[in-house]
Amino acid sequence: GSLVLLAALIVGVYSVALGTIQLAIGGSNPTAVAAITVAGNCTLCVLLYAVLRRVDAVMAKAILFAFLRGAIVPSTEILFAWSHDPSKGDTRCWTEDECEAEFCPSNTTDILPVDWEQADFRAAENTTCYVDPLSTTELVCGWSKAREYPCLQPSVYSWLGVASMLSIVAGTTLYSSYFVRWRFRTMLASAQLFLALTGIVDLIFVTRLWASWL
Repeated sequence: GSLVLLAALIVGVYSVALGTIQLAIGGSNPTAVAAITVAGNCTLCVLLYAVLRRVDAVMAKAILFAFLRGAIVPSTEILFAWSHDPSKGDTRCWTEDECEAEFCPSNTTDILPVDWEQADFRAAENTTCYVDPLSTTELVCGWSKAREYPCLQPSVYSWLGVASMLSIVAGTTLYSSYFVRWRFRTMLASAQLFLALTGIVDLIFVTRLWASWL
C-alpha cells in the first residue's frame, strides 16, 4: 500500500511541477517547456516502473503502457482547440477587416469633439483599438486567421467523430475475420505503432509543413 501511495505522490508532484513550469515560461519559451516535458515524462515512467514492480511486475508494465501511450499518441482534443473555428463569442478566426469593423468603427467621428485635445484623444484611441495579432501571444481578434491556422468548422470534427466510430466497426470486423490468430501482444503493439505514426499528421498540421508542399 505504501509503494502505491508513493507512486501516486510522485505523479501528483510531477503534475503540479510541470503545470507550474508551463504557466511560468510556457508563453515565452515553449521549446524549453517541450524539452522539459519530454524529459520529465521519461523520468516519470522510469520512476513509476521502479516503484510499482516491487508490488506487481504486470501492474507496473500496464501502468507504464498507459503513460507511454498518452505520450506517443497525441490527443485530438488539443488539435481541436488549436484549429477549430470557435463560437461567435470568440473572434480569433475573424479576418482583419472584420476585426477593424467591430472594434474600430468608422463612426467615431460622427460626434464632433468640443476641443482639439478631445479630438487628439479620439484619434489615438482609434489607432489602438485593433491589436496586431502577430505582435502578441494573447488570443486577440484575428489571432488564428493572421497565422493562417485552419479555423475548421465544428461540423468537420463531428464528421471525424462519425468516421472514427465507423473505423471501430471496421476494425472489429477485420479482427474477427483476419486477426483472430494473431498474438494479442503483436496486435496491440502494431496498433499503437500505427497510432503513433498517424499522430505525425498532427505535427505536419501544427508546423504547417503542408503549406510548403502546395
